[in-house]
Amino acid sequence: MFAVPEADIAADLLPSSPGRAGGGTRSHFANHTTEGQEPTVRSGGLELPAAAFRLSDPDLAGRVLLDFGAFDQWR
Repeated sequence: MFAVPEADIAADLLPSSPGRAGGGTRSHFANHTTEGQEPTVRSGGLELPAAAFRLSDPDLAGRVLLDFGAFDQWR
């Protein structure tokens, strides 16, 4: 996984509720144990719920993790 600059993502990141990933709901980031948000990625009319993860870690401010496997349907 890579923490990419959010400004480099050519898609909309729709907000989600803050919380811990993997808290009993379907999550691409279920293995993370840190606080953060799982935005929905939207581009060209297609939405991928929780395909990104915005960590609450201040050292990674402005960066987002992407679940590259979630983007298979865009190819």
